[in-house]
Amino acid sequence: MTDKQIESLENYVKSKGKGLFEDVKITISEYSEVTVGIYIDWNYFPENHGVYKLKDSYLTKLRESIKTFFKMSDINEHKFWFIDILIMNNFDKSSPEEPLNEIERDWRDKKYSDEYPKFRDKMLPIIDKMIETYYKDSKGNIALFAYGEKEKILLNYVSKSQDLYYDNSLTTYFTEYLPVYMWSRHGKYLMYDYFKSQFPDVIVKDVYSANIL
Repeated sequence: MTDKQIESLENYVKSKGKGLFEDVKITISEYSEVTVGIYIDWNYFPENHGVYKLKDSYLTKLRESIKTFFKMSDINEHKFWFIDILIMNNFDKSSPEEPLNEIERDWRDKKYSDEYPKFRDKMLPIIDKMIETYYKDSKGNIALFAYGEKEKILLNYVSKSQDLYYDNSLTTYFTEYLPVYMWSRHGKYLMYDYFKSQFPDVIVKDVYSANIL
């Protein structure tokens, strides 16, 4: 594929997003496999957690549109193979220079704040994949549910106290892969930053670990 064809395909897919797609990037593997990566504009749906998990019916139509684009653009389908669409989130584009939106650090781990940006960028996408949906009631309480477990709450926001609680299972999960001291330094700030990425207008005063039923 030529640079012009790649740019045209990116613009074509972006136009199909009707304002939802913040960016579209085409990647081509060494075996000429074409993947379409779609980044979601979080500001467009600031409270619609999981908006990037688009409905299968929509993705099916979009895949067909991309195949039609290949034919219209005379792209050699025997040489370049359209593989699939990847729904990305903006954590994958973040950098250490990105301003952090965390609660004030405890005096014990303030000196480790410089190591947090790189740590944050690697961990937030993992948390995101663990969450499937959320529920917000009339009082402003918010519960975020585990992927594949509709009854399991991983994050629970209490509007009256403006506190955010994350389930102890997250601590267990992350400390199987990370040194305990890294999680103790950054865990609550990761939970805060993830929650604020989904609900930027919600005020969170503090974050706690708990056994959430």
